[in-house]
Amino acid sequence: MVDDGSPEWTVLHDDGLGQALDFVLSTLTPEQASAYVLRKVLDVGYDEIADALEVSPAAARQLVSRAQRTITAQLGGFGEGQRTRDAAALEQLGRAVAAGDVDTVTALLSPGATLHSDGGGKRSAALRPIIGPDRVARTILGLAQRPDVQYTPVLVNGSAGLLVHEAGELTTTITLHVDAEGIRALYFVRNPDKLAAVSR
Repeated sequence: MVDDGSPEWTVLHDDGLGQALDFVLSTLTPEQASAYVLRKVLDVGYDEIADALEVSPAAARQLVSRAQRTITAQLGGFGEGQRTRDAAALEQLGRAVAAGDVDTVTALLSPGATLHSDGGGKRSAALRPIIGPDRVARTILGLAQRPDVQYTPVLVNGSAGLLVHEAGELTTTITLHVDAEGIRALYFVRNPDKLAAVSR
């Protein structure tokens, strides 16, 4: 969802949620993901979460706690400071990619850099995460060399991101997440079903 000022976008933006969190939520158990979203996004009480998931309130708290630990471990913090860091990193990365500078692109990535992509089975995407700064850098630069590609900086789910148009068609949204060591993760959404909901 690109920032359009809607109530839905405001909820996501205020909670610092984005494509990064979407990917991490997909790695949780369904119960953990549901409990986390109900509590942290929709502000549902633990008793109501327990009823919805058919568990005890104590178990509901444990589900949220485990989900929070996983999310914090993978993504670190959220909020305005994180968005500012992500936006600055995205700008630096864009300049290096435009210059075709593989060394600078690699240097901007953390040692554990990972590229996640989601094609929904309908558009080409890596089936498994691409791991390591060298592999991630070469993948990004390879994609950037496609003909007739345009990049537009936007906020995507409250995160700094890019819209990628190829021959005038929106094919990808890109967001990233940085930590103290550099760009830790990049998220490429190429699934046409998800892109259909994107609006400026």
